[in-house]
Amino acid sequence: MRRSRLSYIQFLKIDMPVEKLLLQLRGLQSPIEPGWWPLAIGWWFLLGILALSLLAYVYFWRKRSKQLLFQQASLELRRISNLYFESRGDEQDSRLLLLSLSAWLKQVSIMAFPDKPVGSMTGQAWIEFLDKTMPENNFTQGIGKAFASEIYSPQQVVDSAAILNLCKAWLLSVQPDLLTAVQLKSPPESS
Repeated sequence: MRRSRLSYIQFLKIDMPVEKLLLQLRGLQSPIEPGWWPLAIGWWFLLGILALSLLAYVYFWRKRSKQLLFQQASLELRRISNLYFESRGDEQDSRLLLLSLSAWLKQVSIMAFPDKPVGSMTGQAWIEFLDKTMPENNFTQGIGKAFASEIYSPQQVVDSAAILNLCKAWLLSVQPDLLTAVQLKSPPESS
């Protein structure tokens, strides 16, 4: 310890004038300001959380919109059923029920199968298509035959409960197609 003190003391005994020593001193230099790139780790975490939350939002939004499409179809079927049973009675109501259900079937089919020409199908081709979407042939061989060309006959009388149950069963059978039919719409191409 003595030795280091001595060398320090010897260092202080420099025979230079103070002005010369002061001239050798440099001014204070401020540190270099950090740039914005590369980002600090906290910003990377924030960007990661933001990206994950955006992906989660898009995923749940798509899932919710798919569920809404099925719920809307189900609510419309319930509305048609309620309207029929409120004014239940004559053959005219039975014919209107068939027309309403046929229009509903077309609308839901167009949404569930956008790549097929469902909108232009009529008669036998229409009920054959409906049968292809169900595990059973209830449209061509069962009560669903009423949706063929006989739908426009004025004397058409059907079992309304059976036809409504058939439509409910059909909706449940196309539910997976309805849930996969919703796609994020891409912007239109400019020409």
